[in-house]
Amino acid sequence: MSVLRKFALRNRGLAAGAATVVIAVVLGLFAVTWFVLRPERKAPESQRNERVAKRVAYRANLAAGAAALDRDDIPAARRYLDDTSPELRGFEWRHLRARLDESWLRIETGSDVVSGVRFGDEGRVVIVGIESDPAVAARFDAETGERLPDSDPTMRLSSFGVAPLRPNEPCLQPDGRVELRDPDTGRVSSFVVDAPMSLAPGARLRSLTISRDGRTIAFDARRADGVVAPYIGVFGEGRLEARPLDFRSCGSLRFRSDGLELVGTNEYAPPRIWSVSTGDTVRDLQGPVGAVFAIDWSDDGRSIVAGSDDSMVHEWDARTGKQIAVGRGHIDFVRAIAISPDGSTVASGSHDRTIRLWDAATLSERAVLRGHEGAVRIAAFSPDSTRLASVGEDQTVRVWDATRRGDPRVLRGHTSDVNPVAFSPDGSMIASGGRDNTVRLWDAATGQIVATLRSHDREVVSLAFSPDGSRLVSGDGAGRLVLWDVRACAAIRSMEGNALPDVPVLFRRDGAAILVPPDKDGAVRTWSLADGSVSRGDLTTLRDVAGPSVSVDGSLAVLPWTTVDRGVRVVDVASGRLLWEIGGLIPRTAAFSPDGRRLSIVSAGDEVVIFEARSGRRIASLGGSSFACNCALWSPDGSRLVTGGHDNSVRFWDAESLEELASFVEHTGYVGSMAFSRDGTQLASGSGDGTVRVWDTVPIGDRARGRRGPRERRGPPDGR
Repeated sequence: MSVLRKFALRNRGLAAGAATVVIAVVLGLFAVTWFVLRPERKAPESQRNERVAKRVAYRANLAAGAAALDRDDIPAARRYLDDTSPELRGFEWRHLRARLDESWLRIETGSDVVSGVRFGDEGRVVIVGIESDPAVAARFDAETGERLPDSDPTMRLSSFGVAPLRPNEPCLQPDGRVELRDPDTGRVSSFVVDAPMSLAPGARLRSLTISRDGRTIAFDARRADGVVAPYIGVFGEGRLEARPLDFRSCGSLRFRSDGLELVGTNEYAPPRIWSVSTGDTVRDLQGPVGAVFAIDWSDDGRSIVAGSDDSMVHEWDARTGKQIAVGRGHIDFVRAIAISPDGSTVASGSHDRTIRLWDAATLSERAVLRGHEGAVRIAAFSPDSTRLASVGEDQTVRVWDATRRGDPRVLRGHTSDVNPVAFSPDGSMIASGGRDNTVRLWDAATGQIVATLRSHDREVVSLAFSPDGSRLVSGDGAGRLVLWDVRACAAIRSMEGNALPDVPVLFRRDGAAILVPPDKDGAVRTWSLADGSVSRGDLTTLRDVAGPSVSVDGSLAVLPWTTVDRGVRVVDVASGRLLWEIGGLIPRTAAFSPDGRRLSIVSAGDEVVIFEARSGRRIASLGGSSFACNCALWSPDGSRLVTGGHDNSVRFWDAESLEELASFVEHTGYVGSMAFSRDGTQLASGSGDGTVRVWDTVPIGDRARGRRGPRERRGPPDGR
């Protein structure tokens, strides 16, 4: 080094040049390295920005899709949901997607012009009229939608649907003649229409209907003077003697069940009732109503229901003509009306693409059926009133469950707040408990109540099914536990109030015992299902316990807290070693994520706090000042955290980023409890509005096919 120093002192210019070269080389190498590595450093940043943009777009599309569903705009909702990134789609996306089509069965007709629909063969076949060339009466299996042979030579195009010619059913031919099958011999007769006021040449008969006794027919047609008017006709030998009625531009005609009176609609005047024997006007129906497009008469003859261009459904007392009820809910013209054969339900179809089911006595809305992507024009009930077929301007015929009482995602029956809910292990049943001191069991597929269990004198605050689903344990606000036989819907035994009511009840994995919430001493105890005995245990008993306070693999547990020492303690189950604890946090519920990495605790401060399960490091908190949270749980696949709050909302969060993905406010009261089905296809939420809502991610048609299972191809019932 000394030699170099002396050389530099003697040759200062040369040394300075050499130093400059070295510095330049170093700077050059640094610059090259920087430019080489710069894209690698920028790549992760650009990827992060891209992921953020995708998540923002995902949330925006979900919100837009939900808003479109609220407007019943199915096509728009489908576009928004289809425009989301597939890798981000989770429960909330599948739930919205399932709501796009709530029909039991979808039949693609392939035709823009479907003249009608009805059920045949005691409801086992759907018969669709397709105005092709020639017109056909297509037959479909009412369960599978499979096309059946159209081998009946007597099938013709009829007025309010297409059907095989049955006794006393008229059928219109393209040349204006009417055909009728003799009820005794089955022979088809053809009738030429003979009217006092001649029909226009080539006039087509419309709104064709016949009385139940088969003696009288009603239709409307264009007269020779160009006026469209209704006619009443009586069948004779080869002729149909018809007389015109004092009415114009008739759109729909219906006989009373006894055939003595006829009601007709007019776009420019209230509906009118005529005497069939005289053709005289009996009365005009009273009350404000727009142009009426569809009308039906109840089987008992006491009421008439119609749909009009004022977006309402109107009901009249047929004996007085006074309007007795109005159904409001549609937002566009009502084009289809049908009254169920049992007289309990009215169905209406509208240009707003929905079908609504109404209570026939009051026109209070029972359900909204969504799925059609075009105006609904025709509707018809099955003979047993359990199903409804509809025709939409989307080239489809759909079959619906007509037995629904209210929205099928709402379970009604509790008379007060609903707090705990639980799915049976196989997902077939939902249990709910409430402040009305009852436990209710529901069929998860249909929403129908199975049983109401009464044994508690205080509100029910906890529920748990045994691993095999045969037993159910419920706990009330006094700490009393009741064990139920699910199949018999009967109480087996009870344990009186010696348990903390706000600590969850857990079954052992073998179903032989229940981990009993501790009393004030905080001891872990088990309640034997065999003999009802109670024994004190230790932490090793938690290995065999499955529940929200024990991790899925059984390695970690949140120890039950006591009324004196409120706080959170997480222990290693195998060793009993305390891993971490935190004071000052008064917990309501706790749940481990499926992979055991995270722990969510809902505190008395209305927030959800997320911890690393083994270290206790606080990751994030949700709610609190933003919204008051009551409950939280992880989805079975671990991709979502779901919270329920005092703002009536159910919120979905990304489990990793803890970003809010969607918020649904469908309850009208606080959300106090939630439970996922084991397969993650359903979420049940209990609310202060007294209802349980079931959030589906599988379309109802797919669920129905799954319940039916594979079946052999079935031909027409008559063997054709």
